[in-house]
Amino acid sequence: MLDTIQRLRTKLRDGEGTMSRVGVELNTSCPNIKGSTPPAYHMPSLAPILDVLARYFREDPTLVIGLKLPPYVYSTQFDDLLRGIATYSQLSLREISIIGVGGVTTREAHLRMRRAGASVVACATILIRNGVSGFQKLSITDDNRGSGRGGTDLGGLSSGGA
Repeated sequence: MLDTIQRLRTKLRDGEGTMSRVGVELNTSCPNIKGSTPPAYHMPSLAPILDVLARYFREDPTLVIGLKLPPYVYSTQFDDLLRGIATYSQLSLREISIIGVGGVTTREAHLRMRRAGASVVACATILIRNGVSGFQKLSITDDNRGSGRGGTDLGGLSSGGA
């Protein structure tokens, strides 16, 4: 999969500009793998995935990688993740943006994601339930966003500066 994406990026000359237009998002929190714990909850399952992503990033530091993680209910889960990711500290992290996802259907849920540090909040649930008009329900302004990050209100499709 990453080979195909990198070929597309080469064809589009994506790595030549100041900002990549093509990135990779990997959902490591998928609960739909029958008989298996989501890899993000089990470091021995997540490590090989991170190995591959790290190798591609070392070969092309313009590659943008999004890693979707599940909610960590226990602090030990988060600590295990941090310990595991620390082994990749040789990689230069350019910027980390947090994307809030998961059932955002109210303005309060949107604000909670922003206060937790999300630069962007995904709004698929309300879009499916209410169509585009649902974004009005989620809309927030710069002064009541809660994260102090600035950015632009796009009717619930908020994009903030990191």
